[in-house]
Amino acid sequence: MYPSSIFQICCKSFAYIVVTLLVVVALALSLARLLVPSIESYKSDVEVWVSEQIGQQVEIATLDAGWYGVEPQLILKGVRLLSDDRMQIHGYFQQARLGIDLYSSALEGRLLPGAFTLEGARFVLVRQTDGNVSIEGLANSTETENSENKHLLDEWLFKQRFLEVKNSEIVWIDLRKDGKPSVFSDVNLRLRNDGASHRVDGWVNLPDSLGARLEVAIDVQGSLLSGNTWSGEVYVETEKLNVAELSQYFPEESLNIGGGKVNFRLWSHWDNAKLVSVRGNASLNDVQVSAKHVARMRVINQLTTNFLAVNTHRDWEITLDKVQVKSGRRLWPQTRIDIKYNPQSGRLDTELAYLDLKEVLPLMRFVMPRNSELSKTILGLNATGIVSDLFMQFHPGGKQDEYFATGRLSGLTTHPWRDIPGVQNL
Repeated sequence: MYPSSIFQICCKSFAYIVVTLLVVVALALSLARLLVPSIESYKSDVEVWVSEQIGQQVEIATLDAGWYGVEPQLILKGVRLLSDDRMQIHGYFQQARLGIDLYSSALEGRLLPGAFTLEGARFVLVRQTDGNVSIEGLANSTETENSENKHLLDEWLFKQRFLEVKNSEIVWIDLRKDGKPSVFSDVNLRLRNDGASHRVDGWVNLPDSLGARLEVAIDVQGSLLSGNTWSGEVYVETEKLNVAELSQYFPEESLNIGGGKVNFRLWSHWDNAKLVSVRGNASLNDVQVSAKHVARMRVINQLTTNFLAVNTHRDWEITLDKVQVKSGRRLWPQTRIDIKYNPQSGRLDTELAYLDLKEVLPLMRFVMPRNSELSKTILGLNATGIVSDLFMQFHPGGKQDEYFATGRLSGLTTHPWRDIPGVQNL
């Protein structure tokens, strides 16, 4: 037999196999679609099967079925997550979709679940005073949640092999702070669990007061809801974050930020729930800075930078690279800032490659104590000029703080202040 004949026979055989498979699949799909209208009659059987697959007793209000591509899906509406004795409600979802993995089911000879999707869920995440996070309030307005069993729902979520959350809502309450709820709408997340390994990725619409959108990707080992037993990588990207919301983190007599937006991307590494390192880039636009004791407002039209921060166990070492600032009509030369900070002693070392005193010193009044002698002296001298290769050190003392600075000055001009004479173009 010639090779060409063998090739033709193989091609014809392959074509017959493909056609046969297509016919079988078409017949199976047609038969399944005929059975869909009567799916409601199988609700009790489906409840038992779904309970076995997700490891949680469920009660379904109504049952439907549909297709997602070539994957059949069970559409569960009004889903209650129940205790083993089916007497207590652990959670409630408006709608859930459970796919059927046809390929795996054919190999195993039994029905196996595919993707599990929750729609219209409302998650209330509460950060307790001890740092642990619990998921509460998953019951709807007519359901009640037993406080003794609410942590069972936490465990259930992180035992699902693959879980997708669509068009849902997250309410964040931090009892370590003011306890006020922050609502995140239109939540779309994918959760993959493999034992102690957890991956979460997706995006969330932020509250109007915060900004537009937040994208996250989390890959950790351990319990995500525990205060200190997880480690891994976290990626965060945000658009148009409202900088004014950051002013709440500054001291009472320090910065007030009246506007502006920030976009940033950051990659962070965590060990036992403690931040070890973070890197990324950020851009700020139209930021307005003021203080209660200063009438004048400074405007930073644009600031862009790359950043890297590393925790060396004793110090935080922070590098701001390719820093570009535009204020008014002034575009600063690109510079670099290196910072070393010791949280225990409060010691702060700062190195700057370039500094324009005329632009920077007015900002000092916003970050320095209003009535300190150093603040009065700096403002009184009203210095202008260019500083390069600047090194500054601040060391808080018991009775008196210590300051040290060195660098190269050019074009230095100051006003007379008390017993300090003024200089010009030094």
